[in-house]
Amino acid sequence: MDKISLTTIAIQEAIAALMETIKELLHPNMGLQDIALKCSPHMDNIIRKYQQQGLVYSAGKFKIVYVDEAHFSVGFELYFKNTENKWQQVSDLSKKIKARSYLTENAWNELYQKRIVTYDVQAPVDTEIV
Repeated sequence: MDKISLTTIAIQEAIAALMETIKELLHPNMGLQDIALKCSPHMDNIIRKYQQQGLVYSAGKFKIVYVDEAHFSVGFELYFKNTENKWQQVSDLSKKIKARSYLTENAWNELYQKRIVTYDVQAPVDTEIV
């Protein structure tokens, strides 16, 4: 395999790891911002892997989404520019998660009212993948 193929596999694995382990990152009585902060190192790793492929990170959102009266999902949208100055979007959304197992009452009420809560994703300050 060439370098690009190996890098692409590494990126796919980083995204899959976040989506598969999201429930392990969560614990009871979390606020919405707590969830975003727990996922932040994983978002940084995904961004770094794309940067290693030569893409320039521009902007992104981490989102917590109301699914139904008992569930929510988390996801992200990241935007990069490639070497040809063209936009590339990377996004994913988790499977539904039981809200009452993880969210505080206030967090659930806020999510219920807003339906989607988003947080800006900043570029990582260092380049080391953890």
